[in-house]
Amino acid sequence: MHGQLHGVRRDFVDRLVARGIRLPIGLYYGDGLVGSMAMHDLDPLHIPWNTHRIAGVAGASYEIPTLSLFRPRDLRRQFNRKIRQMRGRLENLAIRSIVYQRGFEGLPQYSDDMIRTFLASYKPPRIALPDRLFMSLAKRQVMASVPPDAVRLLPERLVTP
Repeated sequence: MHGQLHGVRRDFVDRLVARGIRLPIGLYYGDGLVGSMAMHDLDPLHIPWNTHRIAGVAGASYEIPTLSLFRPRDLRRQFNRKIRQMRGRLENLAIRSIVYQRGFEGLPQYSDDMIRTFLASYKPPRIALPDRLFMSLAKRQVMASVPPDAVRLLPERLVTP
């Protein structure tokens, strides 16, 4: 479960659908949440974490293009990536605060709502000095966000020629 590539069994997906469990919209670290769902077999309140529920493929990999300090586009990309990573840290903390009390069904529709609720109830994590700017920017983005237009969330059938 890494890099947004998931292979899950049909019965697992059927149980997700039957229980109404959904990933919050706007989630950055979705692979970790899907992995947690699998390792707890959809029941974090009663089934302990078991890494044997996920099979890995040793030959699977992905590449991140090499960035250059001399390309402004690469600097912007890395800057924004650091902000997203700090947002991901907040997401993970917010997710844990929900699923270990209410299960996966307790996840909200929007990840930004989940993070805002978490920040209103808990102290933000301690961050190393070099990352504090990025955490501050991540929190600012979350606080300023608005839910997407509901029409844009409706499924569309893609027709290929």
